[in-house]
Amino acid sequence: MGRADLRTVVGPGMQFKMADLSGTNLSGGSFPGASFYRAHMLQAIILKTDLRGADMSEANLHDVDMSGTNLAGAKLVGTSLTSTNLVEVDLSGANLQAARLADAKLTGANLQGADLRKADLPLANLIGADLRGANLDGANITMANLTGANLTGASLTDVSLDTADLTDADLTNAIIVRTTLIKAKLCRTKLSTGVDNTGC
Repeated sequence: MGRADLRTVVGPGMQFKMADLSGTNLSGGSFPGASFYRAHMLQAIILKTDLRGADMSEANLHDVDMSGTNLAGAKLVGTSLTSTNLVEVDLSGANLQAARLADAKLTGANLQGADLRKADLPLANLIGADLRGANLDGANITMANLTGANLTGASLTDVSLDTADLTDADLTNAIIVRTTLIKAKLCRTKLSTGVDNTGC
């Protein structure tokens, strides 16, 4: 099925389990609730696509451009999203447990209420991302850029934020337990205890 154009294929609950969708164009398509479980999607084009509630668990989306796509409530457990473009993507309420997001571009992404437990996010670009109420317990966020990110009420238990940039980030009411911040940049960072400017 590689190199196919699925933009005109529309329908809820469609099945693409374990399919080879490399190079496939899904841009602007509508696939709510579809299953892409373990699908191979290298070099696929997925711009501004409706994937609400889709199951993309363990799919390979390495280095794919998914900017502007709606993945609200989607299941991306163990999904490979390394170096993937997720700029301004809606991932609110999505399940990203153990997802691999190293070097992913999540600028302005909506991750409100998302489940990111044990997700791997080193070097991820989360500038201006909305992570309000997200569960990041056990996540690796080392060297990530969280400048201006909103982490209000997020759960950050057993999280590594070592060398991460938290300039202008808001962590008000965040649950910070056994979280490491070795060499993290705290500048105008809002915490429940006040504003931290130690890294300015």
